Amino acid sequence: MRLIVFSHPDSVKNEADILISLFENGLKILHLRKPNMDLENYLKLINNIPSEFYNRIVIHNHYEIMENFNFAGFHVNISKHINILRLREIGNKILSCSCHSFDEVVMNKNLFTYIFLSPIFNSISKGEYNSKFTEEALLKAKNEGIIDQKVIALGGIKSDNLEKIYKYGFGGAAVLGAIWQTTASNTINNFKKLKEKSNRHE
Repeated sequence: MRLIVFSHPDSVKNEADILISLFENGLKILHLRKPNMDLENYLKLINNIPSEFYNRIVIHNHYEIMENFNFAGFHVNISKHINILRLREIGNKILSCSCHSFDEVVMNKNLFTYIFLSPIFNSISKGEYNSKFTEEALLKAKNEGIIDQKVIALGGIKSDNLEKIYKYGFGGAAVLGAIWQTTASNTINNFKKLKEKSNRHE
């Protein structure tokens, strides 16, 4: 089962070193989402990461730099009418988006490499962001082919509920709050635990 990590939305001390450690410990896809970071600091963070890892990074911001780096791909906000066709011209890249209902999944799934559906569980990083999907509804969506390998679960995912993501038929899980903790060593250890569990369903 695919395991995707979202960067912390804010700046983190020694963040580049932590991201490098995650890559070295087997992270295959990082979604670099920094909604409030200006271009100068965004580039500074990227330039502090060895270029050998760029093909594992999907960017969420500052699309103007996309042709200058060998990124894995791009995440777009479908509500902002990003020109998806323009992004597809950049070559064989990951293209992803976020959905918050089964209807959005059905409408957008075939346009993207994969899509996120959230929140599956109560968010760890956003206290007010609670799950809006029952287990019955998720299993029904699986049986109807709405949830499949192109749909990635997001929201409240941690090591003790990762098995449910497989049960619901998702192609993978994306994590944020379960990874980013108070120390770098905790962040790396949390990732290792999640990776070990996700590997059981590859």
